Amino acid sequence: MKKIEFKNFKGYFFVEKYNKGEEKSRAKIYDENMQYLDYIDTETITQKEYNSELELLQNMENEESFFDYFCQSYVFGNTPQEILQMYWDDITFGNGVAETEKERKGIATSIENMINEKLCKEYDINKIGNMYFKRNW
Repeated sequence: MKKIEFKNFKGYFFVEKYNKGEEKSRAKIYDENMQYLDYIDTETITQKEYNSELELLQNMENEESFFDYFCQSYVFGNTPQEILQMYWDDITFGNGVAETEKERKGIATSIENMINEKLCKEYDINKIGNMYFKRNW
């Protein structure tokens, strides 16, 4: 696993080495909390192209442009609690991820009681630099 620091803002990401990861045809990319983001298909590119891809990612302008690279639809905020609150607000209008009152109470309890890293793991929230992101699946 290789830690790569961004050049244009404070933060970093992890990536598996070329043809050395869990799956030889993929180099998985992880956020700062070691949560999966995406992968680079190493089966169809050379080591040089792989290095160019990493350089492109390392030179992203900011956290949002880095996350834009991986997905089209997401919410972002300064804390995981802020992101979950956005989801909670959507829930009240029937657009959120929680279907039942039990799920709503679970989210509210989590916001109150969990530390950031645990919230990120529990609710699939990624951390890059000073920002937190949650994909809209």
